[in-house]
Amino acid sequence: MTRLNPITTPRHQLRAEKARRNKEAALNAFIGKKAEIDEMLARLQALSDDHFNCSPDEVGWGNVGTL
Repeated sequence: MTRLNPITTPRHQLRAEKARRNKEAALNAFIGKKAEIDEMLARLQALSDDHFNCSPDEVGWGNVGTL
């Protein structure tokens, strides 16, 4: 998208365009962070499904602290 010319564009349009770009940037950042969290949750779920790589015969208090 092309930027508005600050010399020929009315100030209210410049402010509105800046607000639109800011909102778009915030939305993109939010979606990026959400994707990171979703990825972490998927990894945690996979580890949980595998009992965090620990067999029941090996479980001790150290495993509880590490978990």
